[in-house]
Amino acid sequence: MWPRSTLFVRAWLTQRISSGVPGAPNVAWASARLGGHVRFIGIVGSDHYGSAFQREFTDAGIELHLVQRGKSAVVVAFVDQAGERTFAADMGDASIYPADIPESAVDGIGILHLTVYELTSSHTAEAALHLVGLAHARQTPLTVDLGSANLVEELGPSGLSDLLKRIRPLLVFANDDEFRVAWPGGRPSHGEYLVVRKRGSSSTRLYSSNGRLCGTSTVPHVTEVVDTTGAGDAFAGAFLFGWMAGMPVADVCRLAHHTAQSVIRRLGARL
Repeated sequence: MWPRSTLFVRAWLTQRISSGVPGAPNVAWASARLGGHVRFIGIVGSDHYGSAFQREFTDAGIELHLVQRGKSAVVVAFVDQAGERTFAADMGDASIYPADIPESAVDGIGILHLTVYELTSSHTAEAALHLVGLAHARQTPLTVDLGSANLVEELGPSGLSDLLKRIRPLLVFANDDEFRVAWPGGRPSHGEYLVVRKRGSSSTRLYSSNGRLCGTSTVPHVTEVVDTTGAGDAFAGAFLFGWMAGMPVADVCRLAHHTAQSVIRRLGARL
């Protein structure tokens, strides 16, 4: 069925996987590789994968606030000749709790970025919502990636609306499938935040806080696609880096597209 064998095995350790690939580690990695000051909060297993995660992210210059216990979650990615991928997952057994996260973990951060995975998984939701509370208390902006059309569908329109009202993000990332499920009417309507609609090779669309289309950004043509794993996460990481640096939105989108394209030209979700 697959013209290539398994290409890589990674430990994705801050959240569990119900469908798709969790993106927070990829977002952190992309921002750090561009020169951003990144802090990563989460849990790793007491095993080889957990230790490898710590080494790799420390080497990338990412500041880690990690708990280590239990068995790591591991994802196996299968990539076909067109660069498209599917996944198999061992979900591990590690959970993280509010008591694991000191208040100092969010001191001095400019943005707290989360995904719907962390916010809804039974293994991470309490800790993620605890972080949200700490961020709100410090008036720290939050950003959210919807992460999976299946998860958004499971939440339903009212569930997603309630979650976003609780989180109060300034910015929401969604790919085309996630956007269509979240807002079947074609425009965001759940709250006042900027929505960045990632559309693969089609132009990126930005929606203002009133749900109106406020900008588009053309995606440069790519001649070689090796592996699309993590491209959307790299886009988000670069977007956040540029946004925090005060770049104009048009330049932020160009940087995000360039970074995502750098990822899809090689195997694995890495720059």
